[in-house]
Amino acid sequence: LVELSCWLGEEPDAAKTLEDPQKKEVSKRFEAMPVEEKVRGQPQRHYRAEKLAMAAGGVAVEAKPMDKFALSEATDITKKLPKGWCIEKIFAMEKWKEKQVYLQELSSIMENTTKLA
Repeated sequence: LVELSCWLGEEPDAAKTLEDPQKKEVSKRFEAMPVEEKVRGQPQRHYRAEKLAMAAGGVAVEAKPMDKFALSEATDITKKLPKGWCIEKIFAMEKWKEKQVYLQELSSIMENTTKLA
């Protein structure tokens, strides 16, 4: 998790599910690292093809910044919703409390999903 934190530049989502003592240990190790190791925007080692391109052209290939959403898979949340859940039903409901229950279900599913399909 410490290595992942270095590449992303922030605490990864996986660390948020840890218990408090584990979170403290990860943050303590991350804070103990030198600043040079914390920031990893470009790789230090290269593939053979990149080395050959650098030797031939003399220009290194620019590394794109890491996107944490590109690593996660897209999820279809309609499959996670309870059977019979429909947005039109919510608009047709008259009581706000009933609407709130249905919308809270949708909200909890969307909070736990990193990338929507």
